[in-house]
Amino acid sequence: MKKLLLFIAGISILFLAGCSNGNQSHGNEGMGDSLPADPPLGYVIELKPLGNFSHQEAEQLREELVKQLGFIFNKVPKAWLEASVFVGDKKEIPASCLYKPRNRYWAGGILKMLHEEHGGNDES
Repeated sequence: MKKLLLFIAGISILFLAGCSNGNQSHGNEGMGDSLPADPPLGYVIELKPLGNFSHQEAEQLREELVKQLGFIFNKVPKAWLEASVFVGDKKEIPASCLYKPRNRYWAGGILKMLHEEHGGNDES
């Protein structure tokens, strides 16, 4: 009988210790929505087909991206979204972006190449 009471008391303590009164902060209360209510003014998205990614595949991606942005920013006219997303010229990936030990292209090298192509400023 004594063992049963100790067992029930132990389970009760574990149960109560696991309960929260709801006053704990999880650090994300001030974040609000993760998406802005309106898109930033004057943004442009350029899709640049690299390597064996075709211009046609990039066009399909552009259409889907415009569609999804329309759901997110539903107050913005579709024509404005379509003008803000375009497919750039196809470009080959430079050999300097290849990470030879794994025989894969390194994203950091590709991003650096694209950054330099647009003048190296953070606004493009």
